[in-house]
Formats: sequence, C-alpha cells, structure tokens
Amino acid sequence: MSNKKPQSKVVAETTPHEKASETTPPVIPEVVFDKSKGEISFTGPEGKTIALRATVIEEEPDEERSREPLTPEQFSEALAAVDRLGLTWTADLVPNLKAKSSETEAALASEELQELQDKYPHLPYEIHLAVTHALTGSKTVAQDAGGADWLDQKAKTVSEILIDNNYQSEFFFKYAIKIPYLKDIDWEIAFKAYERGVTKPLGVPYGVLVLTLQDPFFSGRNPKLSRTTVAVDETLVNELLSILNEVKSNLDKAKRLRDKLIEQRLLEEQDNADAKLQLEQ
Repeated sequence: MSNKKPQSKVVAETTPHEKASETTPPVIPEVVFDKSKGEISFTGPEGKTIALRATVIEEEPDEERSREPLTPEQFSEALAAVDRLGLTWTADLVPNLKAKSSETEAALASEELQELQDKYPHLPYEIHLAVTHALTGSKTVAQDAGGADWLDQKAKTVSEILIDNNYQSEFFFKYAIKIPYLKDIDWEIAFKAYERGVTKPLGVPYGVLVLTLQDPFFSGRNPKLSRTTVAVDETLVNELLSILNEVKSNLDKAKRLRDKLIEQRLLEEQDNADAKLQLEQ
C-alpha cells in the first residue's frame, strides 16, 4: 500500500453567467472630450464606446473686454485734435461726428481724421462715458473709463471742449426720451411714367423719404435702428414744412421758458447758500 496521503480536492462552486452579471456594478455613461485628438467618445450603459470627430470653435475675444481705456491725456489730445479740424460730436448714445459748419464738411473725409480714428478707435464710446458722467453725475461707468479719477478728468475735458447749452439739451432729449426718435432722413425723387392698367403716360413726380428711427433702449454700443419708407408729393411737403415750422416756433418758446426756470433755480440756490452762510456766521 502507498503511504501517499490522498490530496484534498477543493470544489469551487460556480454560478451561471447571468447571475454573475447581477452583482457587477452598472457602467456609468461617460463622455470624454480629447482636445488634442479633436475627438469625443461616448460610453453607454452597455459598456460600448462610440468615438466622434469634433471641431473646436474657440470663442472670439470680446472687443469691449480687451479695450484699454484712454488716459485722460490721450482723451484730451484726441478731443482737441478733432475740434481743431472744425468737427464736433452729436449727443447720441453713441456719438457721431459732424461738421461745425459747411466750411468744415470736407474734414469729414480728410486723412487727418482717418489717422485719428485709426489711433483712437474707441473715442466715441469714451466720449459717451465722459458726457454721461458730466451731465448726470453717474459713476456706474467709472470702470470702463479707467476709474473714478480718470472719469472725472475726462468729464472736465468734455465740459470745456464739447458741452454747451445746445449739446446739453440734445443729450437730455435723447437720454430721457422713452419712444423712438427721428435720427436721419434719406430722400430721392422718383418719376412714375407708367402703371399697370393705365394706358396713358402718368408723368407723376414724387419724393421717397426713408426715415431712420433710433431706439432709445439699448444695451451695448450699437443702439437698434429701424427704418420706415414713405412717399410725398409737393403738396405734402408744403404741409409738412408748415407743421414743422409751427413745431419749431413752439420749441423756441419752450426753450426760453426753460432758460427762465434754470435762471430762477440758480437764484434760489444762491439765496439758500447765502442764508446758510449767514446762519453759520
């Protein structure tokens, strides 16, 4: 007989594959974006992976965020250079250039102006910031202007070079108005010779007016514009001129009334200041 001990057998109990899968943790869906390969892979709950080629579209840099504000010295220099050309600025929310008189209209197409615009491309926006602070006292735009101190200095510059009574009136009209206002009128003269259904020549001259309306509500640097096209004949033009002359006459009266009210308010403020000074003494 052999002295060998019988080897013990270990029997491992197996379970069917279906039962084993019940204890396997589920696959969590996953999306992987490999920017270096330009590839997106998606792994589903079943564990299968699908790879897709992807195109990366980078966000373009925001012009406003990358804009460096002008220093007070640069701002003053740019504003004075435009003024020497015989040009000035409108009081629109985004100011536009205009000639001070018919003699200086050629400066709008001059090389000197083009050089200034290339050198100071954000000058209109800077003027908007400075004028808004100078006329309303608002400092919400201080950061865009380079800080409160720079904003104060720029406001002083526009007060000396740009802002007068007419500019102030135009600004507050466009700043306070809550309905679209007329910004520009383009026109042409047409001649209607024939029309369908009419056998004889017509020979009707008429004008075509394109009215550009400015939306006073805006966010950003480009306020929304809308355009309306209308037709007029000579009779309508004469009626419009009569109406507009009447409007102008009453606006002149209203301006004189405004000036009196401003003068009265200034006198009252001076009287109050004098009375306060006497009480302190």
